[in-house]
Amino acid sequence: MRIDRRGAVATLAGLVAPWPLRAQNQAEFPDRPIRIIVPASAGSGSDTLARIIATGMRQTLPQPTLVENRAGGGGIPGTEAGARAAPDGYTITLGSSSSLGANAALSPYAKYVVERDFAPLAGVARSYYVICTGTLPNSPRTLAELVARMRDGDESFAAGSLGTIGHLTQELFLRRAGVRATQITYRSGSTALSDLAAGRVIMGCDTLAPVMPFIQGGRVRALAVTAPQRLAGLPDVPTTAEAGIPNLVVDTFFGLVAPAATPAPIRAKLTEAILAAVNDPEARRTFDTLMLDPMPIGPAAFGPMIRDTTAFWTGFLNEAGIRIEF
Repeated sequence: MRIDRRGAVATLAGLVAPWPLRAQNQAEFPDRPIRIIVPASAGSGSDTLARIIATGMRQTLPQPTLVENRAGGGGIPGTEAGARAAPDGYTITLGSSSSLGANAALSPYAKYVVERDFAPLAGVARSYYVICTGTLPNSPRTLAELVARMRDGDESFAAGSLGTIGHLTQELFLRRAGVRATQITYRSGSTALSDLAAGRVIMGCDTLAPVMPFIQGGRVRALAVTAPQRLAGLPDVPTTAEAGIPNLVVDTFFGLVAPAATPAPIRAKLTEAILAAVNDPEARRTFDTLMLDPMPIGPAAFGPMIRDTTAFWTGFLNEAGIRIEF
């Protein structure tokens, strides 16, 4: 048998060549625009946040970052698209407590596994929830009165959208308080708050930004916040623990993830750019306008946060038997 050494050398060169090229491509990253998949509609809070980050990333990276909205399905289709994207750093996904934490246990249609399919890049922001009621003469004035009303009568609560953390927070509240109420589902949080103000339901729950105009307008009363301490925007409103419901600290977080196989040097560049965007003074001012708390944390902290959130909501949803087909 004769060995063609020229062929062997050529074959070996073909096997080895891609590795220097790959290293070179990583060093040059990015050489074209990056896109952020947002599994929500244009104009939503998630979309606004993504655009703040996209603008700020240009300070660090030589290429623009674009936002691509993929709304619908409780955020599942958009998140799946992010999971299946090429692991080259040019497609990253904005995730939340819902899409990265609760959805996998909440819906049978969620085919992605966060720990398997994604690598955490950075956390960017978080917000806590406000448990509210109306301001009519017969509306509860404290969380204890709300619990008593639910224990004594056939009351209902407003779920702005099924499967959101705002909806699940109310389900968690009911179990912690040992009471029941009928869920009324709405297509949007603003419609739910309007019905709450009109007295058609006794309880609603949302983050600070959408609730605050209703509170300031005297249409909705804040009974408690699901934060570990009182919020600066509502200093007179007690925490759930202060109001008599312990173990009810719930927030919603937002952060960015990449496909799991994205090379570490590229992930590091993306993390650096994202954190620079969050720490930008102009971005911080916009965060204040949106009533979001900046949360600039890298993958070492963001990864465990995702895992803990997933474990918490998976345990609760399995215990409560809650499943939703978006």
